[in-house]
Amino acid sequence: MKNKIIKIIKKSKIIYLGYYYLFSFVLKVVSLFIKIDKKTILFESLAGKNFDDSPLSIFNSIKDDPYFREYKLIWILNEPDKFSIPGAIKVKNDSLRFFYYAMKSGIWIVNTSIERRLSFKRKGNFCINTWHGTPLKRVGIDIDSKQNLFRSKTQLPADLFLVQGDYEKKIFGRDYRIPERVFRSTGLPRNDILVSKKNTGIRRSVRNTLGIENRFAILYAPTFREYSNKVGAIKSDQYIKIKGLLKLLPDDFVVLFRAHSEVEEVINGNALISKLINVSKYPVLNDLIIGSDLLVSDYSSILFDYAITDKPMIAYTDDFDEYQNSRGMYFDVRNELLATDNLKDLATLIKQQSKNSFSQETHNFKNKFIDFYGHGTDLTKKIIIDELTNR
Repeated sequence: MKNKIIKIIKKSKIIYLGYYYLFSFVLKVVSLFIKIDKKTILFESLAGKNFDDSPLSIFNSIKDDPYFREYKLIWILNEPDKFSIPGAIKVKNDSLRFFYYAMKSGIWIVNTSIERRLSFKRKGNFCINTWHGTPLKRVGIDIDSKQNLFRSKTQLPADLFLVQGDYEKKIFGRDYRIPERVFRSTGLPRNDILVSKKNTGIRRSVRNTLGIENRFAILYAPTFREYSNKVGAIKSDQYIKIKGLLKLLPDDFVVLFRAHSEVEEVINGNALISKLINVSKYPVLNDLIIGSDLLVSDYSSILFDYAITDKPMIAYTDDFDEYQNSRGMYFDVRNELLATDNLKDLATLIKQQSKNSFSQETHNFKNKFIDFYGHGTDLTKKIIIDELTNR
């Protein structure tokens, strides 16, 4: 029911404006009776869908820190019962308690918009927006006119917006109308682990869990194609498309298929064969980045995360023109990485790159688009403490 209502609002500008002004006004009035508590910190990942990403990295860093011993930590989740979170209060997304704690919390730590396309943030709600990836495909006002008037009314609520470098600062500043003073060049907290000394143990663990200890592991992580699903859930058939690759690879190669988080259904995704494993439900994406040997993607922001490792990456762009025309991209990834639009050449590139643990193309990509990484969590925690101390 909730998703149906959202789709109705998306399709009608009049209905959306009525929704925006009415409920924003109601929440503003209610907020007058709720006192902000600077010792309450709210966390949310992908509008309550996940318990992960940079908000989780920051949460893990502060929950046992003596400085925050008396603080109340709140996690907003669509399905709170699915998670055990010692040290935090779980709150169901979009419930009355959600709006209560959102208005009460002195600090919000989120990776997307938290206001539900409304406007109820107050001056005392200090919002740190980590975002959830560096954009390759167009975002914000660049796609509003075509796809989503939902986003056109409100800016992203942020007192601080974390970025990995000047490339994304320019895009977010323009396309989400974020002032220069709001940005902090910290890197993404979630990506600190990618250059951590803990990697060896994580790599061993994930490969043992997946049963790929002695195999060359290709992480295949395509983005989603919302334009291909006009009605209903976003689906992915990339799992089927990549099967032809398996016949072209040696027996000791394995493909780990990871659907985008927006994908609600992977077609035939339960089928497991010896050279293809569906890891779309694997809980920690960074574990897969660490545990794999090579990335195949297309127009996904995972390219910017994987680049930190300097391991080989290949862009598989079999529908480049369709994606460019339907969604749009900020640059042509084929000019920045090894790329191909057919499975035969993809297999050849994979076999060539399998001999390398370091890729010069990946390294160049990292140097061009990413300026800061490795210390995002500690830098963000310092920002939080400074903000609380100076209030």
